Amino acid sequence: MTISITPPSPNGNAITPTNITASGRIVLTPTTVALTTGNAGNSISVSNTSVLYLNPNAALTLSGGPIFTGGVDGQLLWVMNIGTGVNIITLPGSTGQPTAGLRLSSVTSVALGPGGSMQFIYIAAQTAWQQVTGVLLAL
Repeated sequence: MTISITPPSPNGNAITPTNITASGRIVLTPTTVALTTGNAGNSISVSNTSVLYLNPNAALTLSGGPIFTGGVDGQLLWVMNIGTGVNIITLPGSTGQPTAGLRLSSVTSVALGPGGSMQFIYIAAQTAWQQVTGVLLAL
């Protein structure tokens, strides 16, 4: 894979690129979290991942406050329910649970069915993950 940043830094200092171009594949290594009724109330650290596979053993409502921790401004996060059957994961939004740290598009909570996925971006000024896209209930 080749990655080029435009413009290049003339003196080795950090720069803000105007373009990043990559040829070949970009592979993001997922983190898998097994969810149970015993840990559904815990926060999930995403400080070292951009792809999060959630594998519930039952239909669960996440209730940690905040749900995801360790985000940095502008970080993208893809969340996918890799469970089976009717193991739906309910994610509360900041309207339904102010400490959740999730800003959902238009509802207080969403049901993420097996195979369903959502994308978020972390906005530090809001201390929250803003929903970007999502296929919420793919049964």
